[in-house]
Amino acid sequence: MPVKEITDLAHSKGIIVVIDGCQGAPHLKLDMQDLDCDFYAISCHKMYGPTGLGVLYGKKKWLEELPPYQGGGGMIREVKKDKISYGDLPNKYEAGTMATAQVIAFDQSIKFMESVGIENIMKHEADLVEYGQELLQKNNSVKLIGSPKNKGGVLSFTLEGVHPHDIATILDEDGVAIRAGHHCCQILHDKLNIPASARASVGIYNTKDDLDKLNDSINNCKKIFNLK
Repeated sequence: MPVKEITDLAHSKGIIVVIDGCQGAPHLKLDMQDLDCDFYAISCHKMYGPTGLGVLYGKKKWLEELPPYQGGGGMIREVKKDKISYGDLPNKYEAGTMATAQVIAFDQSIKFMESVGIENIMKHEADLVEYGQELLQKNNSVKLIGSPKNKGGVLSFTLEGVHPHDIATILDEDGVAIRAGHHCCQILHDKLNIPASARASVGIYNTKDDLDKLNDSINNCKKIFNLK
């Protein structure tokens, strides 16, 4: 998505911009000053970290102006009978006991990604997607969905006559992990007139051999459903 252009347009109309960056952060070089968004959310497990933890970037002016959404120890400066005051940022929003173990683990995940380099990760994923597209385009009955110029690290597809949930189940039995469903964009699937789609995502740990295995498992799926 052209996030920067969308942000500029929204700001020209006085609209606050909140970006769901969970799918972008592991795959792109981020620059909040360049994007100029007001908020940017990250899910740590998408960045090879632990589950149950996230990061929210927010412009200081909004963090100072907005009230905390929950209360708890650590975020209160002073309590009086008729009022309370909050701690300095970011403590104002850090209510209660922090998920210490997850934070320590995520620190290591960030250091791991930095040691590899985001540019290297982006190139590796782009090479895999290009290879996967060429592979699946040669496979009869497979229809790839979407071909943007700057494609992310995903291969979304359908298989003629086979529901994506069945595809995912059969591939799972072959040890190939994909996701099937609406992928948080049901309106798009309605527009494409498909009930769901299958999606193979690539990351730093994937290889071309994994994509060969994906293709082999799709062929196994076709065999089960008597497709050519």
